[in-house]
Amino acid sequence: MNYPLKYQNYIFDFDGTIADSSGEVLGSLKQAFNEAGIAFDEADFVPEIIGPPIKEIILRVKPDLSCAQLDIVVSHYRNIYDNKENDSSVLYDGMESCLRRLKNNGKRLFISTNKPKIPMQRLIKKFALDMFDDICTIDRFGAPLSKKEIVKRIIRDNALTSEETVMIGDAQGDIDAAAASGIASIFVSWGYCKNKEDVMKNADYSAATVAELEHYL
Repeated sequence: MNYPLKYQNYIFDFDGTIADSSGEVLGSLKQAFNEAGIAFDEADFVPEIIGPPIKEIILRVKPDLSCAQLDIVVSHYRNIYDNKENDSSVLYDGMESCLRRLKNNGKRLFISTNKPKIPMQRLIKKFALDMFDDICTIDRFGAPLSKKEIVKRIIRDNALTSEETVMIGDAQGDIDAAAASGIASIFVSWGYCKNKEDVMKNADYSAATVAELEHYL
């Protein structure tokens, strides 16, 4: 990006974009595998696996799990992660001020996330992120939604116009979701994405730091 972008509606991904939740997610996932009695390789638990729905994350670690084993690990993970009292997740430096400045300038802010409602509410409260007009989680409407479906629901339910709306995220799924809804996309390279250069080519714009993102927004 090399000039200010004039949008009114900003749809943000959460994990890897607004906050670094990798420590808490990976720690909870290891505990879930242990409680399920399933061996794992410690080296497979890296931040780059984070982003998709939890079942996909688990299968990235252990692709040969049976459906029954997968459901058991998911159940343990949900119980552990949903009930965290001291979540170690942190906001990326400068992100809160970036969000507040956008809001103070009359912009509309949204979250599109593969997190379920319970941990998302916990983190919104922890970080006092009261500036969002709508937060759409993967389980908001019962059956799990894809990221493309989540973004489309945000646009439809909030009557957003495509030319005034932009998606901001750290993964190919965020860029694909934007394209599927006919809106612009900004790839942020500080997140969990492993193939950053490839994703950057598919996005309309990119930012390497929160400061750079804020400068152009």
